[in-house]
Amino acid sequence: MAANFDIFEPRVTAAEAGGDAVLSLVLAFLVTVVMTAVLLELGLRFRQTNVVGYAVSLLGSPLAGVYELSVLFPVEIGLRVAQFRANLDT
Repeated sequence: MAANFDIFEPRVTAAEAGGDAVLSLVLAFLVTVVMTAVLLELGLRFRQTNVVGYAVSLLGSPLAGVYELSVLFPVEIGLRVAQFRANLDT
């Protein structure tokens, strides 16, 4: 199974970022912790539904549709493309 990813050496990336490299890591960690906590809380509150169901319950149908098209649809397309490419390699 093959995938196409751009991999950068940490040394090169840190040299380009300079002193902001550590700040970037801390910020990414904090965003990850907050998003994990929010998704965990939603999962516990809405046990019988998925992320699209959360969006409909919290945002209403029109905004949930926008959310689905702008966030979830590209993720789904990316996963399907990766699966297609993996099937080509086998």
